[in-house]
Amino acid sequence: MEDVAGVHVEMIAAGKVLTFNILDEANKPLPASGYSGAVLLTSGSDRETLPLVTSGTVLKAEAKSDIAKGASVSVTLKTPAGKSGQTRFKN
Repeated sequence: MEDVAGVHVEMIAAGKVLTFNILDEANKPLPASGYSGAVLLTSGSDRETLPLVTSGTVLKAEAKSDIAKGASVSVTLKTPAGKSGQTRFKN
């Protein structure tokens, strides 16, 4: 879990899909509507930029192929209030 733009972000990778939960300071889920951003997925020399899409209470990004173990996931997030930030995860 990482702090980004005043919220906590948790990443879950499964197959080609990255799911991001947005949580408040008490680690309670926040609605994902109004959030936007992108993901830069890097694995070796491969780089792929993915838009974040609101899906119910989470943000999702889908890669062209399964996300490799050890891939670097850089997330840029903008909140509904206009605050933005960036963080990095390892798959």
